Amino acid sequence: MKTLSKISGMALVAIALALTGWTSTAAASDFTKALTKDYFALARVQYYYSHDKFAVKARAADQGKNVLPDDPAKFKKLPSGAAAELRDGHARLMRALNGGFRSQDPKQASKAQTSFDCWLWAVAEKDKKCIGKCKRAFEKALAAWKPPVVMKPKPAPAPVAKPAPAPPPPPRSFIVFFDWNRAGIRADALRVLEAAAAYAKQRGFTKVMLTGHADRSGAANYNMGLSQRRAAAAKAALVKLGLSAGGISTVGKGESAPLVSTSDGVREPRNRRVEINF
Repeated sequence: MKTLSKISGMALVAIALALTGWTSTAAASDFTKALTKDYFALARVQYYYSHDKFAVKARAADQGKNVLPDDPAKFKKLPSGAAAELRDGHARLMRALNGGFRSQDPKQASKAQTSFDCWLWAVAEKDKKCIGKCKRAFEKALAAWKPPVVMKPKPAPAPVAKPAPAPPPPPRSFIVFFDWNRAGIRADALRVLEAAAAYAKQRGFTKVMLTGHADRSGAANYNMGLSQRRAAAAKAALVKLGLSAGGISTVGKGESAPLVSTSDGVREPRNRRVEINF
C-alpha cells in the first residue's frame, strides 16, 4: 500500500480538523452518529488513500446521508481468494443491515460496516498488518446481529368433511286388489290407497303411475276395458285423498301381465289388481 505525499497528508489533517468542528445538518440517528465517529477514527489512523475515503464517508454520515459499505465487486484488482471472501462478507453484512441491524444494535452495526471497509481497503492496498485486524473486528461486530425470528403462519385447519347426505329411499310401490269382474274400491284396497297417498305427500312425490290388470277369465278385450276402469277408480280415490289429478297417470294392461301365470279362463284374485308406482 502506498502512502500519500506530504501534501495529501496535510490535506487529510485539515479534513480531520474540520471534522472536529462538525455540526449535524440533519437529524442523526444512533447509527449515523456511531458511523460518523467510527469512519472518522479510521480516517485518523494512517495517511493512506483509503482513509481520505473514510473521512468523506464520516462527513456524509454526519449529514444524515445513507452511507453504505463499499462493494468489493467494484474493485478490479483484488486477489481471487480474498475477493470471494470479501464478497461473502459483504453479502452477510448487507443482509444484517437490511434486516434491522442498524436499529437493533447501532454501535455494533457501525463497527461491522466500518471494519468491513477497513478490511476491504487493507486488501486493496496490500496492508498485511491491517487485513487480519480489520477482518477480525468485522466478524466480531457482525456476530452481534440477531436475525429476526420469522413466525411461521399457523396452518389453516383442515376442512371438516361434511358427511354425504344419505340417498333418498327408493320409491315404494303399492298394490290394491279387486273382486272378480268389479272395479269398485274395497275396504282393504282403500287402506292401501290411504297409505300410498300419505307416502307420496311425505316424500314429496308429485308423479304417480297407476297400472290396471285383470285375470284371464273372460274375453281379452273385455279384460282390457276392466283393467282401465280399475286404474281410473284408484285414481279417483287418490284424488279424494289429496293428490293432484294432473300428476296421476293411468294405463290398462288387461290380462297381458299377470302377477301369477294361469291358464286361460282361470279366476286368479292376485291378477285382479292396480299397481301404484312413484
